[in-house]
Amino acid sequence: MALTDDAPTKTKLVWESSDSSIAMVSSSGKITGKSLGRCTIKVYAYDEPLIYSEITVLVVPQATKVLIYCDDNDVTGSTLSYD
Repeated sequence: MALTDDAPTKTKLVWESSDSSIAMVSSSGKITGKSLGRCTIKVYAYDEPLIYSEITVLVVPQATKVLIYCDDNDVTGSTLSYD
C-alpha cells in the first residue's frame, strides 16, 4: 500500500486486520503473521474513513528445509545462506 504525494501528511492513519488471530498490524502498519490463513489488512484516514486501501494477506508455513541441486559445475568456495 502506498500513499500518493498529494495525500495529507498530517492525517492520522488507522490500520486494521480483519482477523488478528491470523495477522496483526501495528499502528505504524507493520504486519505480523500469527497463524496460517488469509485475512484483509485495511488502512484508512482517521478523519476520512471512506478514503482507504486494503490488501489480502496470506500467512503460509515457514520453510524448514531448503534443497539445492547443482549440475556438474564446480561450486567449491561458494557460500549459500538461508535466513
